[in-house]
Amino acid sequence: MYIVLDIGGTSTRIASSKKLKTIDKIDKFSTIRSFDLSIKRITASIENITQEGKTQGIIIGLPGTIDKKTRRLARAPDLFSSWIHKPLTNILSKKFNCKIFIKNDTDLGGLGEVAFGAGKGHKIVGYYAIGTGLGGTRIVNKQIDVFSRGFEPGHQIINIHGEKWPSCGQYGCLESYVSGRAFYKNYGIQAENCKNEKIWNDFSKHLAQGIVNGIVLWSPDIFIIGGGFSQRAHLFLKQTRENVKKNRFNPPPIVKSKLGDKSGLYGGLHFLKTHK
Repeated sequence: MYIVLDIGGTSTRIASSKKLKTIDKIDKFSTIRSFDLSIKRITASIENITQEGKTQGIIIGLPGTIDKKTRRLARAPDLFSSWIHKPLTNILSKKFNCKIFIKNDTDLGGLGEVAFGAGKGHKIVGYYAIGTGLGGTRIVNKQIDVFSRGFEPGHQIINIHGEKWPSCGQYGCLESYVSGRAFYKNYGIQAENCKNEKIWNDFSKHLAQGIVNGIVLWSPDIFIIGGGFSQRAHLFLKQTRENVKKNRFNPPPIVKSKLGDKSGLYGGLHFLKTHK
């Protein structure tokens, strides 16, 4: 049995797969801020999913920057401050006696879309996951592109006169305009409750600027919008495409995720399949 953990700012999803072709079971619960309490909940969930079966491999997707040498979370959003530098992989390895991998959650989300979803058949894929925050990745030939410190397109500056954003300390970054936290701060309403066309038009202008920058830097064959906001793509994606075209000649297709909140889980399946 193989296990995929997708630990996001709002929800944690734990999936099992016997043959790494499809997901067999999923356990979903609210992400726990405390590292120690979360480990207990995660361990119990894995034991329940696998029951008497042997765990052959586990991959963990976490928001933030992963230290390649220590395989620990080195930098993360505020919610995960208690997780930084904690030996998550060591704890799970001792408990389940199997290979443990740890990756950025958005990297796995992009990988999932390329292997199973909207990016299937494309060589170079740009992917933004918009949820509590904004993450992004570049997938090339069905592999997470190489990097030194990780991809952080959510913290690109789109307005040098913007306000300071607490998660990165920068002024006017994309995430301060395009994310769940920013949406409520800027418009005074939760995104899931908003149907105001003017608000979504304004939102789309900022997102389009971030996508234009992503196209310039990554030169993808297709650009995919994932994360929780992809469920509301009908409210902003058309306007976003139009705004991108105004600023970028002949842009690639800009589409919504096909896998929704399961992108990271399917990305984990593909990663485990190619790293047995």
